[in-house]
Amino acid sequence: MAAVGSGSSAGPGAVSAGALDPGTASAAHRRLKYISLAVLVVQNASLILSIRYARTLPGDRFFATTAVVMAEVLKGLTCLLLLFAQKRGNLKHLVLFLHEAVLVQYVDTLKLAVPSLIYTLQNNLQYVAISNLPAATFQVTYQLKILTTALFSVLMLNRSLSRLQWASLLLLFTGVAIVQAQQTGGGGPRPLDQNPGVGLAAVVASCLSSGFAVAVVVKYADNILKGFATSLSIVLSTVASIRLFGFHVDPLFALGAGLVIGAVYLYSLPRGAAKAIASSAAAAAVAATTSGPCTHQQPPGQPPPPAAHRGDISMEPFLPKLLTKVKGS
Repeated sequence: MAAVGSGSSAGPGAVSAGALDPGTASAAHRRLKYISLAVLVVQNASLILSIRYARTLPGDRFFATTAVVMAEVLKGLTCLLLLFAQKRGNLKHLVLFLHEAVLVQYVDTLKLAVPSLIYTLQNNLQYVAISNLPAATFQVTYQLKILTTALFSVLMLNRSLSRLQWASLLLLFTGVAIVQAQQTGGGGPRPLDQNPGVGLAAVVASCLSSGFAVAVVVKYADNILKGFATSLSIVLSTVASIRLFGFHVDPLFALGAGLVIGAVYLYSLPRGAAKAIASSAAAAAVAATTSGPCTHQQPPGQPPPPAAHRGDISMEPFLPKLLTKVKGS
């Protein structure tokens, strides 16, 4: 009985200690973020490359509208399978859930019809654009959706942008303009049935529709990771285009793509990043000018002041391990 009692008393403690382990939770969250980054990179690059490959094959082309409808059907079936698994294979619960979410809450369903129509238009325009632009050029130009989304969020949602974000948008527009100048200026031979002007117009219209819809942020990938994913997708699409389609990268395209990648990264930074960097630099300068050789000197035989009053308070988060050892000794 003593063994059982000790085991039962130790059991909950062990479970709670494991459940509250911050290191395990942090490692799992970090792993999930990197998985999200990999998925975003593969999805962004593979979608463009596969469409470009299919649209440049010799012979009759399939209708873009058919491809869009079939893609939505596959996504719908995938969602139904995931919901079916979430309901543990109970078909009755799945039907009741769909009835409640779609029919009973019909107002929300009607609201979703507006962005659904916009995304349908956007997906069709992407096929037109990719059919008339190289994959790497489209991947770079399509980042104009950041500019349109920012403008619509300012005009329609009354959101404000930082100076760093406005500067990154200007950098983004400059990079896209350079890439388009390279494309229209004879950046290598292109098939006769491709029209860069039509491709650019389709990209702009698609970006406008995307900005108007104001896409929802991916749950497990923050803005910085999405910026890295976009940058890696541009690089991956360019490398694959060289290998698969004979795409030629000249200095003008490299310059424009580099500006776009830098702009995406700067725009994805947290809003207070620039202020934090400036304040940290100012604090370091103040500390360097005010600290002297006798600031922290103590009279002989007198103990030093407590940690909370020694130096900058912002350094306290770096001291818990040391203080724990001192208290435990």
